Amino acid sequence: MQTLESEKVYDCLDKEIRGKLSRNVLLVLQRQHRPPVGISVPVFPRIFEFYQELVTFQDNLSAFVIIARLYDAAYIAHCRYRKGREKETPLNHTAAVGQGVDITSLLQGIHTDQDIVSARIVVSEDGDKLLAKWEPIRPAEFSSLPHIQSLSEISKDLGQPIVIAGGGGSDIISASLVQHLLSRSQESQRTPDQSTSTEAIEAHQKAGHLISTRTRLTGSQGKPGSKIGEERKVFSSGGQATLHGHPVPDTYKILPETEISGRALETVPLSRHNSVYLILDQTGHENSLPPEQRTDLTTQYQAVISTITDTSSTNPSIISIDTGGDVLHPSPTSQDHRVQLALASLPTSIDPSSSPLLTLILSPGVDSPPNALSTASSANAHFYPLHTNPSEKTLLLDLLKEYRMDGSDPTRFGKTSLCFQKALRGELGWQVLELPEHVVMTGENPWAVFEWIEEGMAGVVVVETRKLVEVMGNMVKGGEGG
Repeated sequence: MQTLESEKVYDCLDKEIRGKLSRNVLLVLQRQHRPPVGISVPVFPRIFEFYQELVTFQDNLSAFVIIARLYDAAYIAHCRYRKGREKETPLNHTAAVGQGVDITSLLQGIHTDQDIVSARIVVSEDGDKLLAKWEPIRPAEFSSLPHIQSLSEISKDLGQPIVIAGGGGSDIISASLVQHLLSRSQESQRTPDQSTSTEAIEAHQKAGHLISTRTRLTGSQGKPGSKIGEERKVFSSGGQATLHGHPVPDTYKILPETEISGRALETVPLSRHNSVYLILDQTGHENSLPPEQRTDLTTQYQAVISTITDTSSTNPSIISIDTGGDVLHPSPTSQDHRVQLALASLPTSIDPSSSPLLTLILSPGVDSPPNALSTASSANAHFYPLHTNPSEKTLLLDLLKEYRMDGSDPTRFGKTSLCFQKALRGELGWQVLELPEHVVMTGENPWAVFEWIEEGMAGVVVVETRKLVEVMGNMVKGGEGG
């Protein structure tokens, strides 16, 4: 009976509707209808009833998109609970996996308020089943922070900054984007009539130095066939950074021929920059390493910055980049938090410029915790709206297309990068991300196909790093971190 319900819904998916749905919406519907070998999907005892209710006030196309949103949220929850039971975690106390998804609350919601279909669909464990419910969208509202009117307000005293990608994932791409924005801003101050189109990118191809930070173990899927939790290996690098004449472990200069296991994007922007370095964070794995191979993040950053500075004619300033807003979650165990602490611990002699150590958050709101705006406000953060500057939007979208981070290459992808592009183009509300098939059609850490996009995600939050660390430290002491 439960299988029949989903079959009846799928039978309503005619050829005309198929032709209008995006590839990943179709993948989600097909995954539920005919799961690939080795993949388990949840069941929906009342899904045909839900479909019938939707088409009384939605067109058929919109109804299938809403059903795909439900399928996707339920599948991700199903995989998470299944994995928890397999590892005999506390989630093992239920039989949620294999049972039906209770959508009673969804049905009740649309009977009361048909506009509720724009709300978020949340699927959670409820006794021996999974429970789906509507949850109101809570706007991130970072644009309510005091505004920066121009990037020149922060770029004029930076010299040639070293931009550090702090959170792994596609942060190295975000670091490249920010470096180009700052370079463009500095150049426009010297020549106000400077072109800001793709020709400007060509004219200033080498936009400073980048440092990428990743964990020693992979935390998400990379290229097709890669696995989560495998040791990250680096091949054919340009050698290690040095400090006081000694090489520092797990620091690598990236070359065009460098290969890195996992979702490695470090070579993608390489041709556009003076240098790109990779740091592997050893936190949590120190005891498995020989003493001579152990180090810490602060020492690694010192080494790479010193190595870059030795070959640079100017004193650089330091900027760290986060994409989405994870860095505003005061969790002492997160990589984002560790990076901020390490950078705040750098000796002041490492950054002799007149500007403070800065943290920039590109596309805030994509991954931000509920209290992120309050945290940013307490740290005296400011907001720069990129969507109001057509030339900067063009520059960023052109770079992302050149980097093939626009969904065109299944080996180059990032959720926040795709969300950022949607926001820049003004594609707001519920949007379908152009993720590669191998992170959708998997039972191990499947990625969400749908994301809510707000205008403020086409912006940057700017905050002094040491002030942010101080605020988050107080939150952790007060029991707000986790």
